[in-house]
Amino acid sequence: MAETALTVTTVGKAGTAKTTANADTSNGNKFANDGKTFLYIYNNGATGTASVNIATAATVGGYAVGDQAISVTTTQEKIAGPFDPAVFNDADGNVTMTITGTGAADVDLMAFK
Repeated sequence: MAETALTVTTVGKAGTAKTTANADTSNGNKFANDGKTFLYIYNNGATGTASVNIATAATVGGYAVGDQAISVTTTQEKIAGPFDPAVFNDADGNVTMTITGTGAADVDLMAFK
């Protein structure tokens, strides 16, 4: 799958504008992760709940670590992270995710550190 990349915004002391991107419900999204990156999730619609499923690449004792599912109801905002690279990074150093549910088309995302 060719996920749509999110640009990681660096937050400064003087303040940083919140710039979100629409979730890619067809291909998923990804962002470069250094272990200090957070994800802002906003369900801006009124059509239902969405789930942001953050993939894990880690295994413990030969068993895959379960993906992290974050549920966002209508008009709800959440911040998740930071994401441990040993658990969440794929081979390219990215955190990848899929967005599903009745409200998936209304989800906005922003990766920041």
